[in-house]
Order: sequence, then C-alpha cells, then structure tokens
Amino acid sequence: MNRYRWLPILFLAIFFAFPSSAQEQTLDPLDSIQVDQLPEYIVILSENSRRVLGRRLTAINTKDSQHKKALDNLEDALSNKNRVGIQNQTDLLNTMSQLGFEYIDSFSVGSDADYIKFVFRKKAEFRD
Repeated sequence: MNRYRWLPILFLAIFFAFPSSAQEQTLDPLDSIQVDQLPEYIVILSENSRRVLGRRLTAINTKDSQHKKALDNLEDALSNKNRVGIQNQTDLLNTMSQLGFEYIDSFSVGSDADYIKFVFRKKAEFRD
C-alpha cells in the first residue's frame, strides 16, 4: 500500500502540467473597449511615415471631452502592442470596423502631409 501513496502527487503534477482547452481563455484585446461609451464621431491622428521598424503614432484628442476615459482606453488599445498595436493604416481601418465604426473621411495635416486624420462614425446599429 505504501508504494501507491505517490500516485495522487503524480496525478496532480500531470493535471497542472497540461492544462485543458476548457481552462484556457483567449481574451480579445477589443473586449475592454465599450463602444456604447464612445462618441458617435471619432477623429484619429495617424502618422503617415514609412517606418521599417517601430509603430505608427496614433492619437485621439480627448481634451475637455465627456468621453475622455473611453477615448483614452481606445487610444491605449490602438497604440499598445500587447493589445491591438496598430502597425499601419489598414490595421486602423479594420480595427475600427471591428469595433463598430465606419470610415467617413480623412485629411492630411502638416507641411508634407506627415499625419493623416481619419474620421470614423459609429455604425447605425451602435448609435443612440
């Protein structure tokens, strides 16, 4: 009987060494963004450079906005490589579409069109 007393320890070691797929959870980085808390229109500034390395600057002006917290969360998600991490302007357009926003327009800013401002509007099903 003494020779089997190590079996529970072996069972637990195997159980924790190989987690089951039911225990694994993959979190969508966009899940933390609450679309209902965002304004109907959003303007996002994106750097228009051809960087080989590094990430594009994406910025949202939140000064004096009643939606500041939600917009800051969105900007963080778009900028943070561990969340969405926008690498190019196509990523920005696709991510905003996944969130429930449609592209409206864009315009260049700066002397050599260094930056582009993208205008997005909530899709009809997400509007108040």
